[in-house]
Amino acid sequence: MKKIFSLIVLLIISTNLFCQQDTTRVPFVAYWTMGDSYNFKVTKINQQWKEGELTKDKKEEYLASFTVIDSSANSYTIRWAFENYLNDSYDIPDEYKEIFSKYDILEILYTTNELGAFNEILNWEELGKTLSTMIDELVEVLGKDNKELYDILVKTMQPVKEIFSSKNGIENFVVGELQFFHFPLGIEIDAKEPFFYVDELPNMFGGNPIKANAKLYIDTVDFEEGFCVLNQEQSLDQNDVKIMLTDFLKKLEIGDKEFDTIFDKAVVKIDDYNVYEYYYYPGVPHRIETNRESIINIDKENGRRIDKTIIELLYEE
Repeated sequence: MKKIFSLIVLLIISTNLFCQQDTTRVPFVAYWTMGDSYNFKVTKINQQWKEGELTKDKKEEYLASFTVIDSSANSYTIRWAFENYLNDSYDIPDEYKEIFSKYDILEILYTTNELGAFNEILNWEELGKTLSTMIDELVEVLGKDNKELYDILVKTMQPVKEIFSSKNGIENFVVGELQFFHFPLGIEIDAKEPFFYVDELPNMFGGNPIKANAKLYIDTVDFEEGFCVLNQEQSLDQNDVKIMLTDFLKKLEIGDKEFDTIFDKAVVKIDDYNVYEYYYYPGVPHRIETNRESIINIDKENGRRIDKTIIELLYEE
């Protein structure tokens, strides 16, 4: 999740290095050493409604480990190993599950800056090829005895494979939880005043970024424990979202001029409410919960969707 330049500049300008320590400000800075390791449980929930009726209620959980494998004055290198929940997202016949066991554990190597802010995934090409191969094998298995289904799967999975083929797609949509994990790190915020800004969110299909009006504010803070609760609220620009969805439908060869006219009149509303319970010192999340509510009303059809991600630190007993 990109932190725009203006946010960083404003935070830097507002810091006076020659004053006494300001105990109303909360700095999120990573103080990690090589070998530091933490385990997390990640939960992803997807709920969908059509005309007010719940049509989908899906929950996926997996375990992940965060390990610092290198540290320098300017950066950290992290290994994030996680159970591949993508394999469980499809109804694979039991007789074929052994084929996909090689995808059970995936590993990501990535770097941050000296403050802990996310920088880049180092092995994104290798990971992308692995996931793309997995998709091809899924299509072969699921469409093995149904040519019509096979053709549909090939067509609908192509945009997914395109996401896997780009660095942006891997970093923001395959392991988007890493963006949430590192979002607060590298910023400093006043505990008493909300901060308003305009963010730019990545476009999963490679188009222009999506603008969003956002607000950050501290709910509670314990300076002695180095712990706080940071809230983030943001609303995505409706026009930008419509353009992204239109581009996606064109890739699937869905829609015509009449559809474009109907879509122009559609209501597309996407709002995020994220809560970061964080040990800002030494830079480790206790619990992160992100909520995205999407409301799409198009041609007299009303739909609603909630996507939730929860990242919980697992403490040693």
